[in-house]
Amino acid sequence: MTRFSPIGRPLPPVTAHGASIAGTDHILQDTWGSTGNCAWVIDGATRRTDSDNDAVAAWVADLSTRIRRELDSAPTAPLTTVLERAIAAADRPGPPDAPHPSGTAAIARLTDDGADVLVLCDSGVLVGEELLRDDRLANLRRDLGGFATIDAARNADGGFWVAGGEPSAAHRAVTRHLPGVDRVMLMTDGVADEIGRLIPTAADAWALLGPDSSSDPDPTPDSDPASDSGLGPRSGLVSIAAALRELAPRIIDRDGRCDDLTAVILARPSQTSAASRT
Repeated sequence: MTRFSPIGRPLPPVTAHGASIAGTDHILQDTWGSTGNCAWVIDGATRRTDSDNDAVAAWVADLSTRIRRELDSAPTAPLTTVLERAIAAADRPGPPDAPHPSGTAAIARLTDDGADVLVLCDSGVLVGEELLRDDRLANLRRDLGGFATIDAARNADGGFWVAGGEPSAAHRAVTRHLPGVDRVMLMTDGVADEIGRLIPTAADAWALLGPDSSSDPDPTPDSDPASDSGLGPRSGLVSIAAALRELAPRIIDRDGRCDDLTAVILARPSQTSAASRT
């Protein structure tokens, strides 16, 4: 079936390649998905006890399912509306007196003339050389510190906004329409935080994570040993999952922890192979 833009022109075909790998100390609370010409990433962001990790992971998975349903039923709806409706529809796991699970979100849609992008909380979207982020939480951590202060600022004016118990938070997301864009990379903060650090430049990120156009969404990881740096350009059938597994050991902090890592490339087919050559 041919897909059409809101103004009636056929939309070019779109591909999505991505992977999530678990960090340490908890089960995987990242997820990603795609449908049509859209893709998204979600990162569980609730400060909960270890016993509640299953509830966070379940809520993140359900929110992803709800986003897919909203995009399938209304493929041209504003991304803020899609996320608002998905949050409102997501089932809340766990006891009613427990903190509502929450998560960061990034959604991108390739259109006939570019891309629409939404970022809520500290996930990120790489567009060319520019990393688009919602920096309100990062600014609070730098300026205020302390979990109690951060918790009080959650989904509050003057604080930061996250997908959770307040569906209207979706309308506080950072949104952009980007003309002329053919590909974007969506990342949870485990990956986005490393651009400019372990991944020195945007070009390095595309080289590390960009799959060849003929690769499967998550093919068998390369068997060749990593290079000395582990972050150089890659060639052939490259798995995003394999690249994330190479990156993870370098991210481990002084307490021996690594965050969950998720990266997704949404691109027109002519741009998928170019991603690995940028």
